[in-house]
Amino acid sequence: MGEELITRQVPYSLDGEQAVLGSMLIDSDCVKFVVEKLRASDFYLRQNREIFETIYSMFVYGKPIDGLTVAEEMRKAGVYDENATRSYLAQLMEITPTSANALEYAAIVRDKALLRETARAASEITAMVQDGVGDADDILEAAEQKIYAIRRGLNFDELIPIRRVLPDVLDHLCAMNESETHLPGLSSGLSAIDRKIGGLNKSDLILIAARPSMGKTALAVNIALNVARSSRKTVAIFSLEMSREQLGRVKRFGLGENRRRHNEIERVGYFN
Repeated sequence: MGEELITRQVPYSLDGEQAVLGSMLIDSDCVKFVVEKLRASDFYLRQNREIFETIYSMFVYGKPIDGLTVAEEMRKAGVYDENATRSYLAQLMEITPTSANALEYAAIVRDKALLRETARAASEITAMVQDGVGDADDILEAAEQKIYAIRRGLNFDELIPIRRVLPDVLDHLCAMNESETHLPGLSSGLSAIDRKIGGLNKSDLILIAARPSMGKTALAVNIALNVARSSRKTVAIFSLEMSREQLGRVKRFGLGENRRRHNEIERVGYFN
């Protein structure tokens, strides 16, 4: 058993790490897609982490990315080895078969990183059990949090630098400027509400609060219908309070007057 543990290797793919870095060096157009999938800590080898961090920083600041410019940035950052770095960068570009598969290479690197994070979490949970830290409920809670963090691709010990957030913010602002409504999210169909909340955005949690029988459900159903109509997509309503039939009677949409409205309502699904 002891020999088996000694011979076990930490999960990582040298070929995958080199291929994704090589793709970024030979084709800067794929950088924006790779940085959405990976972070520096996903790379197991320190040299590869340093190269990725350098490329990411250059991408954030809009600098041109190739083997020569990356080498110069690494020199400025103090992570350049005169004897090894330039030849290693050249090797990365030479051994990469094609940048067209950059996202597939990134998926390999991310998969190995998840395995390492899972192994680390398992080790920490085992240590908590052996050390008797807290009771069973406390340890189970901590274990769930660690596994949940891995699933979300987060690290409780990691602070997210603002440079990782800004590209998404800029893309979001550009998309808002180009949209007809100039809203950062989907329109609720009610301009007064849109002006207050900026439309319906990803990760938003919007609470509608009022006294009973003031029209909260009617408002929510109308918003769902408006979104289904404008986006041409399906909207789901989950209710713990009302049945499907009750939700269907919340507001009469004039089905006999307008068949098109009936088709729009068919894209709204009720779950209770």
